Amino acid sequence: MALSDKEFNDIIEKFSKLCRKSFSETLRDLCSEAGIEFKLILSGPEKKEILKVLLKKDEFSDLLEDDTKKKIMEWLESKRGGRKKRESD
Repeated sequence: MALSDKEFNDIIEKFSKLCRKSFSETLRDLCSEAGIEFKLILSGPEKKEILKVLLKKDEFSDLLEDDTKKKIMEWLESKRGGRKKRESD
């Protein structure tokens, strides 16, 4: 199951508070570390790259609840970027 935009934004917001930076400044830094172009609206695969960068940070893993960590790991292991599959007729 994919993370919703709100869940993703909440994760970035928590990390930005830890770093004492604004949301956009934190997202810009994470995009840079992930090697992707900074923008406020990211695709599923771009969000996955951001989360991979975050998971490598020790201070970040202490911020999340276990169920959120599990959801992130399941999403990262999924083949899709996060969009819901459409049923073909």
